Parts: sequence; C-alpha cells; structure tokens
Amino acid sequence: AAGVEVPTETFDQTLVFTHLKLLNQTKNPLFLRQILTNVTLPDGIHSSYAAPAADYQRLFVAEPELAALRGTPLAFDTTIPPGGTVEGDIVASFHLTQAQWEARKGMDYTVSLQYLPDVTLPAGAVVEK
Repeated sequence: AAGVEVPTETFDQTLVFTHLKLLNQTKNPLFLRQILTNVTLPDGIHSSYAAPAADYQRLFVAEPELAALRGTPLAFDTTIPPGGTVEGDIVASFHLTQAQWEARKGMDYTVSLQYLPDVTLPAGAVVEK
C-alpha cells in the first residue's frame, strides 16, 4: 500500500444476543452444527449465522462496553445426549439501522443438526439494550 490511506467503512450494525437451551427429546444423540438467526423485515427475511464461540469471546475484547451482555457461549459441534440439554449464549450481527430493527415483524432461529432436517424455533420476548 506504500503509505496510501485506506478509507474506513462505516455502517449501522445491530447485534442480537440470545440465550438458548436445547433439549434432546429423542432416543438418539443429536449433533449441533450451527444456528441461524432470522429477522423478518418489511422487505423480507434477513439471516445471520451465530458467531462461533471463539468469535463470541473476541467480540468483548473488541467492544469492552458490551461486557454486561457477556455470557457462556454455546459451542457448536456439540453432542446432545438423549434426554440431555445444552445451553449457552449466541450473538448474530445484522447490517441494520435502529429504524429497520424496530420495523421487524418477527424473529426466529434455525437450528442445524447433523443428519436431520433443520429445526425452526420461535424467538421469545425481545429485550432491547
């Protein structure tokens, strides 16, 4: 780059923090692969993959003012034994303004399990901070 200034990119970003608890009600182990956060806006569905546990931790290094939102990250590639549960926090990022976020019509989560169809979970109460 030989000293050439790199232009900075600015954009609006909405972070969605969620605490999830998944219960395996089957007689077989379940293998958690990934979670997708889906927000329904007037122009359609916007989706964002949940950050892996390592990236979840890095977020609080880069943005220390978010420390109050920090929890235990939900690890992907986790095996949920029959009758067992797994729980933790995820974060998803959307390029949305505050007005776009407030105009949302709904939100849900798509949980990807290995060897099984995806499962869609409705979002509970949304608390804004």
